[in-house]
Amino acid sequence: MKRLTALAAALLFLCGCVDTVQLSQRAIVQAVGVDAGAQGVEVTLQVFEPFGGDASGKTGCRIVQVSGRSVSEALENATLKQGKEVFYGHNKLIVLGRGLTAQGTKETVRFFNTAPQSRPNVDMMMADARAQDILSAKLEGSMLPVLATKMMLENYRSNGNLIRARVRDLAGAMENAWVDAFLPVVRLGGSDPDNPLIEVSGTAVLKDGRLAGEISPEETRGMLWLRGGIRKTQITLLEGEEGAVSLLAREGSLRIRPRIEEGKLVFGVWLQVNSTVAEPLKNEGSEEQGARLERYARAQSALIADEIRATMERLAEEWEADPVGLANYVVKYQPDFWREHAADYRRELAAARFEISVESDIDPAGLA
Repeated sequence: MKRLTALAAALLFLCGCVDTVQLSQRAIVQAVGVDAGAQGVEVTLQVFEPFGGDASGKTGCRIVQVSGRSVSEALENATLKQGKEVFYGHNKLIVLGRGLTAQGTKETVRFFNTAPQSRPNVDMMMADARAQDILSAKLEGSMLPVLATKMMLENYRSNGNLIRARVRDLAGAMENAWVDAFLPVVRLGGSDPDNPLIEVSGTAVLKDGRLAGEISPEETRGMLWLRGGIRKTQITLLEGEEGAVSLLAREGSLRIRPRIEEGKLVFGVWLQVNSTVAEPLKNEGSEEQGARLERYARAQSALIADEIRATMERLAEEWEADPVGLANYVVKYQPDFWREHAADYRRELAAARFEISVESDIDPAGLA
Protein backbone atom coordinates (compact mmCIF):
# COMPACT_ATOMS: atom_id res chain seq x y z
CA MET A 1 0.00 0.00 0.00
CA LYS A 2 2.85 2.36 0.87
CA ARG A 3 4.43 1.69 -2.55
CA LEU A 4 1.16 2.51 -4.35
CA THR A 5 0.74 5.71 -2.35
CA ALA A 6 4.29 6.81 -3.17
CA LEU A 7 3.76 6.04 -6.88
CA ALA A 8 0.52 8.03 -6.99
CA ALA A 9 2.21 11.00 -5.33
CA ALA A 10 5.05 10.85 -7.84
CA LEU A 11 2.65 10.78 -10.78
CA LEU A 12 0.72 13.76 -9.42
CA PHE A 13 3.99 15.65 -9.03
CA LEU A 14 5.05 14.87 -12.61
CA CYS A 15 1.68 15.88 -14.06
CA GLY A 16 2.13 19.34 -12.57
CA CYS A 17 5.28 19.83 -14.69
CA VAL A 18 3.55 19.49 -18.08
CA ASP A 19 2.72 22.74 -19.87
CA THR A 20 -0.50 22.77 -21.85
CA VAL A 21 -1.34 25.03 -24.77
CA GLN A 22 -4.98 25.81 -25.51
CA LEU A 23 -6.25 25.64 -29.10
CA SER A 24 -6.96 29.37 -28.98
CA GLN A 25 -3.28 29.99 -28.18
CA ARG A 26 -2.02 28.12 -31.22
CA ALA A 27 -1.73 29.08 -34.89
CA ILE A 28 -2.40 25.78 -36.67
CA VAL A 29 -0.51 25.83 -39.97
CA GLN A 30 -2.07 24.01 -42.94
CA ALA A 31 0.42 24.98 -45.67
CA VAL A 32 3.83 26.65 -45.82
CA GLY A 33 5.35 28.65 -48.67
CA VAL A 34 9.05 29.55 -48.74
CA ASP A 35 10.48 32.21 -51.07
CA ALA A 36 13.94 33.70 -51.35
CA GLY A 37 14.15 37.00 -49.46
CA ALA A 38 16.55 39.91 -49.27
CA GLN A 39 17.87 38.81 -45.86
CA GLY A 40 17.20 35.07 -46.12
CA VAL A 41 13.72 33.65 -46.68
CA GLU A 42 10.15 34.91 -46.79
CA VAL A 43 7.65 32.44 -45.34
CA THR A 44 3.92 32.40 -46.05
CA LEU A 45 1.64 30.43 -43.73
CA GLN A 46 -1.92 29.30 -44.31
CA VAL A 47 -3.24 29.29 -40.76
CA PHE A 48 -6.44 27.42 -39.92
CA GLU A 49 -9.23 29.54 -38.47
CA PRO A 50 -11.76 27.24 -36.72
CA PHE A 51 -14.55 29.80 -37.07
CA GLY A 52 -13.34 31.55 -40.20
CA GLY A 53 -15.46 29.88 -42.90
CA ASP A 54 -19.05 30.80 -43.60
CA ALA A 55 -21.77 30.37 -46.22
CA SER A 56 -20.63 33.50 -48.06
CA GLY A 57 -17.54 31.66 -49.31
CA LYS A 58 -15.06 33.09 -46.80
CA THR A 59 -12.18 30.67 -46.35
CA GLY A 60 -11.45 29.05 -43.02
CA CYS A 61 -7.88 30.29 -42.98
CA ARG A 62 -5.82 33.44 -42.86
CA ILE A 63 -2.49 34.24 -44.41
CA VAL A 64 0.53 35.14 -42.28
CA GLN A 65 3.71 36.41 -43.94
CA VAL A 66 7.02 36.66 -42.11
CA SER A 67 10.72 36.69 -42.95
CA GLY A 68 13.95 35.56 -41.37
CA ARG A 69 17.49 34.42 -42.04
CA SER A 70 16.21 30.84 -42.00
CA VAL A 71 12.87 29.03 -41.97
CA SER A 72 13.15 28.34 -38.24
CA GLU A 73 13.80 32.02 -37.50
CA ALA A 74 10.87 33.05 -39.70
CA LEU A 75 8.55 30.68 -37.84
CA GLU A 76 9.75 32.11 -34.53
CA ASN A 77 9.01 35.58 -35.86
CA ALA A 78 5.52 34.37 -36.78
CA THR A 79 4.97 33.38 -33.15
CA LEU A 80 6.12 36.80 -31.95
CA LYS A 81 4.02 38.58 -34.58
CA GLN A 82 0.79 36.82 -33.63
CA GLY A 83 1.25 36.22 -29.95
CA LYS A 84 0.37 32.58 -30.65
CA GLU A 85 2.51 29.48 -30.79
CA VAL A 86 2.96 28.41 -34.40
CA PHE A 87 2.08 24.72 -34.69
CA TYR A 88 2.95 23.08 -38.03
CA GLY A 89 2.59 19.45 -36.97
CA HIS A 90 -0.59 19.24 -39.11
CA ASN A 91 0.97 20.93 -42.12
CA LYS A 92 -0.16 19.30 -45.37
CA LEU A 93 1.81 21.11 -48.07
CA ILE A 94 5.11 22.93 -48.65
CA VAL A 95 5.51 25.20 -51.67
CA LEU A 96 8.94 26.48 -52.70
CA GLY A 97 9.29 29.59 -54.84
CA ARG A 98 11.23 29.49 -58.08
CA GLY A 99 13.83 31.93 -56.77
CA LEU A 100 14.54 29.81 -53.71
CA THR A 101 14.73 26.63 -55.79
CA ALA A 102 17.22 28.28 -58.14
CA GLN A 103 19.40 29.38 -55.19
CA GLY A 104 19.28 26.02 -53.46
CA THR A 105 16.83 24.07 -51.31
CA LYS A 106 19.06 21.94 -49.10
CA GLU A 107 18.70 23.99 -45.91
CA THR A 108 14.93 24.29 -46.31
CA VAL A 109 14.47 20.58 -46.98
CA ARG A 110 16.79 19.67 -44.12
CA PHE A 111 14.74 21.80 -41.72
CA PHE A 112 11.41 20.20 -42.66
CA ASN A 113 12.96 16.73 -42.59
CA THR A 114 14.41 17.06 -39.09
CA ALA A 115 12.23 19.60 -37.23
CA PRO A 116 10.35 17.93 -34.33
CA GLN A 117 6.93 19.15 -35.47
CA SER A 118 7.41 18.35 -39.16
CA ARG A 119 6.53 15.09 -40.90
CA PRO A 120 8.59 13.51 -43.70
CA ASN A 121 5.54 12.55 -45.80
CA VAL A 122 4.35 16.14 -46.39
CA ASP A 123 3.90 16.93 -50.10
CA MET A 124 6.21 19.46 -51.71
CA MET A 125 5.97 21.40 -54.96
CA MET A 126 7.55 24.37 -56.72
CA ALA A 127 5.68 27.53 -57.67
CA ASP A 128 6.17 28.74 -61.23
CA ALA A 129 6.83 32.16 -59.69
CA ARG A 130 6.41 32.90 -55.98
CA ALA A 131 5.12 30.50 -53.35
CA GLN A 132 3.22 33.27 -51.58
CA ASP A 133 1.08 33.82 -54.70
CA ILE A 134 0.00 30.16 -54.68
CA LEU A 135 -0.87 30.11 -50.98
CA SER A 136 -2.55 33.52 -51.02
CA ALA A 137 -4.81 32.72 -53.99
CA LYS A 138 -8.51 32.91 -53.21
CA LEU A 139 -9.94 29.62 -54.42
CA GLU A 140 -13.67 29.96 -54.93
CA GLY A 141 -15.87 27.64 -52.88
CA SER A 142 -13.06 26.31 -50.70
CA MET A 143 -13.07 26.83 -46.93
CA LEU A 144 -9.59 25.29 -46.69
CA PRO A 145 -7.56 26.16 -49.81
CA VAL A 146 -4.88 23.63 -48.96
CA LEU A 147 -7.41 20.79 -49.25
CA ALA A 148 -8.49 22.02 -52.68
CA THR A 149 -4.84 22.16 -53.74
CA LYS A 150 -4.18 18.66 -52.40
CA MET A 151 -7.21 17.32 -54.27
CA MET A 152 -5.95 18.97 -57.46
CA LEU A 153 -2.54 17.33 -57.01
CA GLU A 154 -4.14 13.93 -56.45
CA ASN A 155 -6.24 14.29 -59.62
CA TYR A 156 -3.15 15.07 -61.67
CA ARG A 157 -1.26 12.19 -60.06
CA SER A 158 -4.05 9.65 -60.57
CA ASN A 159 -4.20 10.59 -64.26
CA GLY A 160 -0.48 10.10 -64.88
CA ASN A 161 0.46 13.79 -65.12
CA LEU A 162 2.28 14.33 -61.84
CA ILE A 163 5.07 12.68 -59.88
CA ARG A 164 4.50 13.03 -56.15
CA ALA A 165 7.38 14.55 -54.19
CA ARG A 166 7.51 14.49 -50.40
CA VAL A 167 9.97 15.88 -47.89
CA ARG A 168 11.59 12.48 -47.43
CA ASP A 169 11.97 12.03 -51.20
CA LEU A 170 13.93 15.26 -51.56
CA ALA A 171 15.95 14.60 -48.42
CA GLY A 172 16.88 11.13 -49.67
CA ALA A 173 17.86 12.37 -53.14
CA MET A 174 20.02 15.10 -51.65
CA GLU A 175 21.97 12.49 -49.69
CA ASN A 176 22.68 10.59 -52.92
CA ALA A 177 25.41 12.04 -55.15
CA TRP A 178 24.01 10.43 -58.31
CA VAL A 179 20.20 10.42 -58.00
CA ASP A 180 18.44 13.77 -58.37
CA ALA A 181 15.32 15.26 -56.83
CA PHE A 182 12.23 16.62 -58.55
CA LEU A 183 9.17 18.73 -57.73
CA PRO A 184 5.79 19.21 -59.41
CA VAL A 185 5.53 22.76 -60.78
CA VAL A 186 2.30 24.66 -60.16
CA ARG A 187 1.00 27.99 -61.41
CA LEU A 188 -2.08 30.17 -61.18
CA GLY A 189 -4.33 29.80 -64.21
CA GLY A 190 -7.92 30.08 -65.33
CA SER A 191 -9.72 32.81 -67.24
CA ASP A 192 -10.94 34.76 -64.18
CA PRO A 193 -8.10 36.50 -62.27
CA ASP A 194 -10.43 37.03 -59.29
CA ASN A 195 -11.08 33.27 -59.04
CA PRO A 196 -7.86 31.60 -60.18
CA LEU A 197 -7.20 27.93 -60.55
CA ILE A 198 -4.03 26.14 -59.49
CA GLU A 199 -2.62 24.08 -62.36
CA VAL A 200 0.31 21.70 -62.72
CA SER A 201 2.57 22.90 -65.53
CA GLY A 202 5.33 20.27 -65.44
CA THR A 203 8.13 18.93 -63.25
CA ALA A 204 11.24 20.69 -61.93
CA VAL A 205 14.46 18.68 -61.81
CA LEU A 206 16.95 19.53 -59.04
CA LYS A 207 20.65 18.72 -59.10
CA ASP A 208 22.48 19.07 -55.81
CA GLY A 209 19.38 20.77 -54.43
CA ARG A 210 19.25 23.45 -57.16
CA LEU A 211 16.92 23.87 -60.11
CA ALA A 212 18.48 22.34 -63.23
CA GLY A 213 15.48 22.69 -65.53
CA GLU A 214 11.86 21.76 -66.12
CA ILE A 215 10.17 19.13 -68.21
CA SER A 216 6.71 19.36 -69.76
CA PRO A 217 3.65 17.34 -68.68
CA GLU A 218 4.25 14.97 -71.62
CA GLU A 219 7.87 14.49 -70.59
CA THR A 220 6.71 14.03 -67.01
CA ARG A 221 4.65 11.07 -68.16
CA GLY A 222 7.72 9.71 -69.90
CA MET A 223 9.57 9.89 -66.60
CA LEU A 224 6.64 8.27 -64.79
CA TRP A 225 6.72 5.27 -67.13
CA LEU A 226 10.34 4.67 -66.11
CA ARG A 227 9.54 5.01 -62.42
CA GLY A 228 6.63 2.57 -62.56
CA GLY A 229 4.20 5.27 -61.51
CA ILE A 230 1.33 5.21 -64.05
CA ARG A 231 -1.90 4.09 -62.41
CA LYS A 232 -4.13 5.52 -65.13
CA THR A 233 -3.60 7.87 -68.04
CA GLN A 234 -5.49 8.76 -71.19
CA ILE A 235 -3.78 8.22 -74.52
CA THR A 236 -5.31 9.56 -77.72
CA LEU A 237 -4.10 7.90 -80.90
CA LEU A 238 -4.39 10.03 -84.00
CA GLU A 239 -5.25 7.91 -87.02
CA GLY A 240 -5.01 10.52 -89.76
CA GLU A 241 -8.05 10.62 -92.03
CA GLU A 242 -9.51 7.64 -90.20
CA GLY A 243 -10.02 9.68 -87.04
CA ALA A 244 -8.73 8.90 -83.55
CA VAL A 245 -9.30 6.63 -80.59
CA SER A 246 -9.04 7.26 -76.85
CA LEU A 247 -7.40 4.66 -74.59
CA LEU A 248 -7.16 4.38 -70.83
CA ALA A 249 -3.72 2.95 -70.07
CA ARG A 250 -2.08 1.68 -66.91
CA GLU A 251 1.40 0.38 -66.33
CA GLY A 252 1.92 -3.35 -65.97
CA SER A 253 5.43 -4.75 -65.76
CA LEU A 254 8.65 -2.73 -66.00
CA ARG A 255 12.17 -4.03 -66.40
CA ILE A 256 15.31 -1.90 -66.72
CA ARG A 257 18.61 -3.66 -67.33
CA PRO A 258 21.85 -1.80 -68.10
CA ARG A 259 24.59 -3.50 -70.10
CA ILE A 260 27.96 -2.41 -71.44
CA GLU A 261 28.69 -2.24 -75.17
CA GLU A 262 32.04 -0.95 -76.42
CA GLY A 263 32.65 0.61 -73.02
CA LYS A 264 29.36 2.54 -73.00
CA LEU A 265 26.16 2.15 -71.00
CA VAL A 266 23.12 0.79 -72.80
CA PHE A 267 19.85 0.81 -70.85
CA GLY A 268 17.43 -1.85 -72.01
CA VAL A 269 13.90 -0.82 -71.03
CA TRP A 270 11.00 -3.27 -71.34
CA LEU A 271 7.56 -2.01 -70.46
CA GLN A 272 4.21 -3.76 -70.57
CA VAL A 273 1.09 -1.55 -70.68
CA ASN A 274 -2.53 -2.61 -70.25
CA SER A 275 -5.19 -0.47 -71.93
CA THR A 276 -8.91 -0.29 -72.49
CA VAL A 277 -10.58 1.30 -75.48
CA ALA A 278 -12.41 4.12 -73.76
CA GLU A 279 -13.95 6.08 -76.58
CA PRO A 280 -13.65 5.39 -80.29
CA LEU A 281 -14.01 8.82 -81.84
CA LYS A 282 -14.99 7.60 -85.29
CA ASN A 283 -16.73 4.54 -86.68
CA GLU A 284 -14.12 2.73 -88.73
CA GLY A 285 -16.48 0.59 -90.76
CA SER A 286 -16.01 -3.08 -91.36
CA GLU A 287 -12.38 -3.45 -90.25
CA GLU A 288 -11.95 -6.64 -88.25
CA GLN A 289 -11.74 -6.04 -84.52
CA GLY A 290 -8.49 -7.97 -84.10
CA ALA A 291 -6.78 -5.92 -86.80
CA ARG A 292 -7.93 -2.69 -85.20
CA LEU A 293 -6.62 -3.74 -81.81
CA GLU A 294 -3.26 -4.67 -83.31
CA ARG A 295 -3.06 -1.27 -85.00
CA TYR A 296 -3.95 0.51 -81.75
CA ALA A 297 -1.36 -1.53 -79.86
CA ARG A 298 1.41 -0.65 -82.31
CA ALA A 299 0.49 3.03 -82.25
CA GLN A 300 0.31 3.15 -78.44
CA SER A 301 3.63 1.35 -78.03
CA ALA A 302 5.34 3.76 -80.43
CA LEU A 303 3.86 6.79 -78.66
CA ILE A 304 4.96 5.65 -75.19
CA ALA A 305 8.45 4.73 -76.41
CA ASP A 306 8.78 8.19 -77.98
CA GLU A 307 7.70 9.83 -74.71
CA ILE A 308 10.30 7.91 -72.74
CA ARG A 309 13.03 8.59 -75.28
CA ALA A 310 12.29 12.32 -75.46
CA THR A 311 12.32 12.57 -71.67
CA MET A 312 15.65 10.79 -71.33
CA GLU A 313 17.23 12.92 -74.03
CA ARG A 314 16.48 16.02 -71.99
CA LEU A 315 17.32 14.56 -68.59
CA ALA A 316 20.48 12.68 -69.49
CA GLU A 317 21.93 14.46 -72.51
CA GLU A 318 20.94 18.05 -71.77
CA TRP A 319 21.29 18.19 -67.97
CA GLU A 320 23.19 15.00 -67.04
CA ALA A 321 20.42 14.49 -64.49
CA ASP A 322 19.08 11.22 -63.07
CA PRO A 323 15.77 11.75 -61.24
CA VAL A 324 14.68 8.27 -62.36
CA GLY A 325 17.33 6.53 -60.26
CA LEU A 326 19.07 4.72 -63.13
CA ALA A 327 22.28 4.78 -61.10
CA ASN A 328 20.76 2.21 -58.77
CA TYR A 329 20.32 -0.22 -61.69
CA VAL A 330 23.96 0.24 -62.72
CA VAL A 331 25.15 -0.42 -59.17
CA LYS A 332 23.06 -3.60 -59.03
CA TYR A 333 23.60 -5.10 -62.49
CA GLN A 334 26.97 -3.67 -63.56
CA PRO A 335 28.98 -3.39 -60.32
CA ASP A 336 32.39 -3.60 -62.03
CA PHE A 337 31.53 -0.78 -64.41
CA TRP A 338 30.18 1.26 -61.50
CA ARG A 339 33.32 0.86 -59.42
CA GLU A 340 35.39 2.06 -62.35
CA HIS A 341 33.16 4.92 -63.52
CA ALA A 342 31.20 6.10 -60.46
CA ALA A 343 33.06 9.40 -60.34
CA ASP A 344 32.18 10.06 -64.00
CA TYR A 345 28.66 8.60 -63.87
CA ARG A 346 26.89 11.73 -65.07
CA ARG A 347 29.05 11.97 -68.19
CA GLU A 348 28.53 8.25 -68.81
CA LEU A 349 24.76 8.79 -68.45
CA ALA A 350 24.82 11.61 -71.01
CA ALA A 351 26.54 9.29 -73.49
CA ALA A 352 24.31 6.28 -72.75
CA ARG A 353 21.95 4.72 -75.26
CA PHE A 354 18.38 3.67 -74.52
CA GLU A 355 16.73 0.68 -76.15
CA ILE A 356 13.03 0.91 -75.37
CA SER A 357 10.55 -1.88 -76.01
CA VAL A 358 6.87 -1.35 -75.14
CA GLU A 359 4.33 -4.14 -75.28
CA SER A 360 0.67 -3.04 -75.35
CA ASP A 361 -2.23 -5.29 -74.35
CA ILE A 362 -5.57 -3.70 -75.26
CA ASP A 363 -8.93 -4.84 -73.91
CA PRO A 364 -11.63 -4.36 -76.56
CA ALA A 365 -14.20 -3.15 -74.00
CA GLY A 366 -15.81 -0.05 -75.45
CA LEU A 367 -14.79 -0.85 -79.02
CA ALA A 368 -17.55 0.01 -81.47
